[in-house]
Amino acid sequence: MPGEQWIIDARRAIGDRVRVRRLYKDMTQERLAELTGIDRSTIQRIEGGKSDAKVSHLLLIARALDMLPRELLD
Repeated sequence: MPGEQWIIDARRAIGDRVRVRRLYKDMTQERLAELTGIDRSTIQRIEGGKSDAKVSHLLLIARALDMLPRELLD
């Protein structure tokens, strides 16, 4: 189940939304890491769709990017 294509596609879409919003706000991965307390390497993996993000990480990222958490998942 972890390798199912729809899961991989969803992770990539979430990562794309994080990256687009971060860049829109003219923010580096390092700055997002500082604001959230999440390691920059974890931010990088989330943006690249390479890891399953913890719900707590998505909540922190959404807050730092002035988004509703559901906007990351829609």
